[in-house]
Amino acid sequence: MAHILLTALEENERLKRELAINRRILRARSEPLKLPDEEFRKNFRLTRVQFSRLCDEIVPLMAQRTRLSAVAADLKVRICLASFTPVFIELKKRLKKVLISANPV
Repeated sequence: MAHILLTALEENERLKRELAINRRILRARSEPLKLPDEEFRKNFRLTRVQFSRLCDEIVPLMAQRTRLSAVAADLKVRICLASFTPVFIELKKRLKKVLISANPV
């Protein structure tokens, strides 16, 4: 019984390692900067030039990678853009409404 459990645990660890390797390979192969312009803008809500400028400003402020398997800085920026941009757009709309109501023209 213990032998079966040990074998199952070893197999689980092996599968986790394989999954991590496959994720790293996929991350290394994905090149969103090669997407068509319209698709890039749809996904990241910026043009490539704007994205490059944003990376030039943000990446030096980010912590440096300490492991080979660490997520690259430009990927972190892409993830943040894809995740947080809708929140920022909504925040901008709400702030605009508040400012307009506070200072009617």
